[in-house]
Amino acid sequence: MIKQPGDHALDALLQELGPAEPPAGFSDRVIHQISQQPRRAAARTTSFSNGESTMKKVFWGIATAAAVTLAIFALRGFPPVEHGTEGTIGAAQKYQATQLSSKDVVLGDTEAQAFLQSAAFDRLMKDPEARQLLSNAAVQNALRDPQFAAAIRSADVRATLRNEMVANIFADAAARAQLEAALTSNMVAGTRANVAAGVKANAIAQVLNDASLSSALKNTAVRAAMSSAAFRDAMAHAELAAALSNASFVAAVQNAGFVAALSRADFNASLAGR
Repeated sequence: MIKQPGDHALDALLQELGPAEPPAGFSDRVIHQISQQPRRAAARTTSFSNGESTMKKVFWGIATAAAVTLAIFALRGFPPVEHGTEGTIGAAQKYQATQLSSKDVVLGDTEAQAFLQSAAFDRLMKDPEARQLLSNAAVQNALRDPQFAAAIRSADVRATLRNEMVANIFADAAARAQLEAALTSNMVAGTRANVAAGVKANAIAQVLNDASLSSALKNTAVRAAMSSAAFRDAMAHAELAAALSNASFVAAVQNAGFVAALSRADFNASLAGR
C-alpha cells in the first residue's frame, strides 16, 4: 500500500495515544459519515479531470479528521452521552462528585453543632457556677485537650485536681519530677521507703499510697494540667474547684461535642452573653 503524505505522522500520533474506548455508538456514527462522503464527493468530482485523486483526498481528509477527533477525546476524555436517561445519570454523577469534594465536613464540627443545640448546653449556660469555671482561660485551655476532657469525666480525677497536697507537689519542680518518676516506674502502695528524702517526701508517699490519686495522676493529660501554674491557681479558688463537680458541668463534659464546641465562636459568645 502506498503511503500518502502525512501517513507517518498520523501513525505515530495514534501509536503514542494508545487504545481508547469511545462512547457507545461513536464508531457507528463516524463510519456512517465516512460512507456518506464518497457519494457527495462523487457528484463534485465530475467537473474535475482527476476524479479518483480527488476522491482519495476527500477520504483521507475525513479519516484524518476522525483520527484527530479520537486523539482529542483520548486526551481530554469522551463527552458524556446526553441521550435520554444516560445524560441525566451522567449529570447527576458529576453533580454528586462536586458535592462530595466541596463538602469536607469534619465530624467534630457536626458533633459540636449538635452539642450547641442540646439541652446539656442550655443547662450549662444557665448555670452561673459552671459558666464561671468555663470562663477561666486556664481551665478552657486544659479542656481543649480531648484526653484531659475524657479523664475529667471521672470523679477520682476531679477530686485529684482539687487536692491541695497534689497541687503543692506540682508547684515544686523537684517534687513533681520525683512524683512523675515514681508514677512512670509503676511504684505502688508501700513505696514510702523508696521516695528520696525531701520537703515533699511525705506528701509524695501519700499520693503513691492512695490508689485513686496515683491512678488519676498516671494520666499524662492530668499531670500536664497540674503542671500549669495558671491551672493550679484556678483550682486554688474554692468556687472554681467546687464547680468541677457541678452537675451541669459534669453532664456537659460527657457530651462528645463538648471539646470541639469550646473552640467555636458561638460557644464563647453564649458564655459571655448570659
